[in-house]
Amino acid sequence: MFSREQHHMAELWHRLLFQTTHFVGSLLMAFVVSACLPAVWVQSKISDGQSFGRSSTSSHKSIKAQTDG
Repeated sequence: MFSREQHHMAELWHRLLFQTTHFVGSLLMAFVVSACLPAVWVQSKISDGQSFGRSSTSSHKSIKAQTDG
């Protein structure tokens, strides 16, 4: 059987291991989120820019037609 000191040490190691695993896990999650979010944001910005570009060219054409006419 374990003595009280050995049991206490095992408990400390278990707690330390759990905290380390938890910390590494949260760190990994933060890394994944920080890696994914900019890509998603850039894609949404690109699609916004494309739709904005389309609407601005069509309005520009209609303005030019009005000035020509």
